[in-house]
Amino acid sequence: MFFLLWFLGVLCDQITKWWAEERLQEAIVPVISRVLELRLRKNFASAFGLQFLDRPQHVVVTVGVTVFLLLALFSGRHSRSLPFFLGGSLYLAGAWGNLIDRLWRGYVVDFIEPSFWATFNVADILIVAGVIGIVWGFLRREERKDSGL
Repeated sequence: MFFLLWFLGVLCDQITKWWAEERLQEAIVPVISRVLELRLRKNFASAFGLQFLDRPQHVVVTVGVTVFLLLALFSGRHSRSLPFFLGGSLYLAGAWGNLIDRLWRGYVVDFIEPSFWATFNVADILIVAGVIGIVWGFLRREERKDSGL
């Protein structure tokens, strides 16, 4: 289930990015007037337009975090925590979706543009949802440990 969710997340991300590059080259699609648009952006930076890492460093960090999460998830400590399990899968789907872009295209395809935030993509949504799940699962585990369960 973990690997299926990871694969489906990457697939969904890549399909939506393919769609954005095919359909949004010259177009802007208003979803909610003055609040949310679909607009193609090519992000050559790490996050929020800031360059934290170069391409090889992104590979090293993504692979390192992947190994760490897989060890944490399957070592037995967090294996019974559904939020941690799902969060890890979603996080890895997003991280690998953006890494595929960096390696294949040389940039990350962003296309969801709210008027109040930076442009993002499905992988970014998966990363945020994944981090929330990981933190929630970790906090639930700590609560159980503190209560003696």
